[in-house]
Amino acid sequence: MIREFEYKDKPKIQRLFAILTGAMLSESDLTNRLDFIKNSPADSLYVYDLDNKAVGLLGFRIRENIEEHSRYGEVSVIVSCHSLNVG
Repeated sequence: MIREFEYKDKPKIQRLFAILTGAMLSESDLTNRLDFIKNSPADSLYVYDLDNKAVGLLGFRIRENIEEHSRYGEVSVIVSCHSLNVG
């Protein structure tokens, strides 16, 4: 299931970041990032849950392009093959 993140997902998100980067985000760093996303009308973060494990994240951000007076979206997708039990 893909859904908007909730603060209760912090342990799952920390685990996923650790698998993908090899380093654990501190509790305060993660909270600061999640607070930023939650309070920003231009940012969203979604969690992909599979069997009650976060196996992916989807970040979406609206960018303002003042050079051309336009907007566009950026998508970041993070998926852990390790969590999916795939090679």
